[in-house]
Amino acid sequence: MFGLMVAAVMSIKHIVITMGILLIVIFGYLGYRIISMGRHIEELNIVKEKSNDEIQERLIAEDRAMKFANIIKYSDDAIIGKDINGYITSWNNGAENVYGWRKEEAVGKNISILYTEDNESEINEIKKDVKNGIKIKGLKAKRKRKDGTEIYVFLTVSPIKDCKGEIIGTSSISRDITYHMENELKIQNSYEELSAVYSQLAAAEEELRAQYDELLNRERELRNSEERYKSALEITNDGILEWDIGTDRYFVSDRWYTILNCANSNNDSFLSYLKKIVHKEDMSKILRAYVKHAKNKEESFKCEFRLKTFDGGYKWIYFKGKMIKDDEGKPLKFIGALTDISERIEFQEKIRFLANYDMLTNLPNKALFFNTLERELKNSNENNTKGALIAIDLDEFKIINDTLGHAVGDKVLIEVSNILREVTNNEHLISRIGGDEFIILINKFEDINEITSICRKLSEVMKTPLSIDDKEIYTRLSMGIAIFPYNGRDRGTIFKNVDTALYESKRSGKNKFTFFDKELSENIMRRDKIEKGLREALDNDGLHLVYQPKIDINNNKIAGFEALLRWHSEELGFVSPMEFIEVAEERGLICKIGKWVIERVTRQNKEWKKQGFEYGTISVNVSPKQIQNEDFIQEIEKIMNDCEVCPTLLEVEITENSLMKEFDYNVKVLKQLREKKINISLDDFGTGYSSLSYLKELPINILKIDKSFIDDIENDNNKKSIVDGIIQLAHKINLEVVAEGVESEEQLIILKELNCDIIQGYFFSKPISSEEVESKYFSGI
Repeated sequence: MFGLMVAAVMSIKHIVITMGILLIVIFGYLGYRIISMGRHIEELNIVKEKSNDEIQERLIAEDRAMKFANIIKYSDDAIIGKDINGYITSWNNGAENVYGWRKEEAVGKNISILYTEDNESEINEIKKDVKNGIKIKGLKAKRKRKDGTEIYVFLTVSPIKDCKGEIIGTSSISRDITYHMENELKIQNSYEELSAVYSQLAAAEEELRAQYDELLNRERELRNSEERYKSALEITNDGILEWDIGTDRYFVSDRWYTILNCANSNNDSFLSYLKKIVHKEDMSKILRAYVKHAKNKEESFKCEFRLKTFDGGYKWIYFKGKMIKDDEGKPLKFIGALTDISERIEFQEKIRFLANYDMLTNLPNKALFFNTLERELKNSNENNTKGALIAIDLDEFKIINDTLGHAVGDKVLIEVSNILREVTNNEHLISRIGGDEFIILINKFEDINEITSICRKLSEVMKTPLSIDDKEIYTRLSMGIAIFPYNGRDRGTIFKNVDTALYESKRSGKNKFTFFDKELSENIMRRDKIEKGLREALDNDGLHLVYQPKIDINNNKIAGFEALLRWHSEELGFVSPMEFIEVAEERGLICKIGKWVIERVTRQNKEWKKQGFEYGTISVNVSPKQIQNEDFIQEIEKIMNDCEVCPTLLEVEITENSLMKEFDYNVKVLKQLREKKINISLDDFGTGYSSLSYLKELPINILKIDKSFIDDIENDNNKKSIVDGIIQLAHKINLEVVAEGVESEEQLIILKELNCDIIQGYFFSKPISSEEVESKYFSGI
């Protein structure tokens, strides 16, 4: 037992000695580490002291970089970064607006989401240049938005290099120029294309415990960033503003001063400076936008307003900015960019002018006139006031255009518009609503004499010829007047009625003014019914011809017939040819009716000749509009060929007055008819220009003396002498003479004494149907 105890005691002693030795070693090592750590602490303090200056400089650079980051963030341009494999790494607010992708959607996707199908060759070229370290600047390219729509952008692509100079990705700046591309043909001076600006900020700062070499690399990157920021300010087309709200001091870039054409000076406080340069009418608009943004009602500040330039003028600018706040929401700074939009505003003003004013006369156009009329009619109806419209048309303006040219015609319109301004003292709205048509809106008057006074003054002034290019040009005005609300309470009614009054002035002789009234309205309604009835008659064979014989005065045999048009309307009854022919002329039906008449007469010629009847020719009356129809000759030829009828059986009658209008052209067409062996007679001779000298120049072979010279010839020696002179002159130039309107034997005897060739009138026969002609004149054949 004792032995065991001794052994145990010895073991414990051995353990104690061993632990003592270990403690000595441990405390010795701890002492050594404490001394070593003291030396390291001293070294760290030295490093810390040395790096304080560098850290301060880095913080300054970081502040500048933050400014630059805000500019990028709030720029309207799309600024996008991608890695070497084309995956998007950064995406600013401008990119969201341009391409429609939100940042969280775009980052991580391949840049190809923005490419269109035809971008392949262009992208390959860009990749090639970037790979070679070449910066692509000023490229107009087509890209695709998230919704699939294609847009045009102004693109700059720059390679991004690491500290070793190796390319690790690209950065691009793109500006949406779709609007400019679509409108570049209309805009003479397009907006200056924005230069691409991009700066790659330094990678996130590593912890303060980074090695000294890494700290130097960070400093170098921040210096490069500062240089890029400075370059961006120099080359961007936008003016940059940074306003310290607390101190009211501000910084603006050189481009700001360039846009406003003023010297670089910011000695004033920002608010004082703003009051000096903002147009007084725009200050309230700026304040409203600022308050909305400050109260977080708007994400960013956006406003268009005018700023004063150095020369005292104003430029329109678009400003977009963002307020920077501290953690408690207190405003610290305001940062934004200014863009010159003067050209855009000027273009918009031009578009507005084009939409509302006539480019030739600078008078309001039809659109502006109708808008104003609607407003005045509403005011008249609500306040029981009266107003008037005066519709104006230049008489014979087409002749001026055709004979003197459209350039002279335009000058006439300008001169007339100036006369309208002068006569009305610019007190009323004057509008050119088309061609040679003007209209005056008088929004309020007391006495109807005010209206008639304006019309009389205009008529009086227009008696004096206009002096255009050393020429004296005579033109007159036809005017129609409608009073509202009496002649209409709405635009459609009042405009229709003033047009009706104008038409009546032109129809009844021109160079006059006419007030609209109920009788005029009824007359127009009747003419509308006549037009409708004529159209139905043409479609349903509702017209018919009658024939008045022409008698050879020497042997009393039939020398021919004059075909006369008749119409009996189911609704209106018998309508006088004078009435419905006039309507046909004005409503554009006369050529169709004239063609129908020639077709029927040609068929009648064929039928009567087939039966062996001898009678000379059948004459038809033609309108000037038929002659001036470019298809007139071809239509007659086709009718003759289709019916296989000799052209000598047809006689075309044209009145003296009709011939003298567009004289040269009419004579040219008549000569072509004579060359085709068609007979031509000059109708109603003596009632028009009464000139005998031109007869020998006309391609006619028959002269018809008007009934007015035959009436009472047996009792009027003057008429007898005139008729005698006409017959002798006609015979001297080998013209056959027909006397119209012969109604008595005494007239027949006198005409026979005067050697007239043919007579026509009720003394022998009224106009009769083809069946009556056959039974009366051809029954014995």
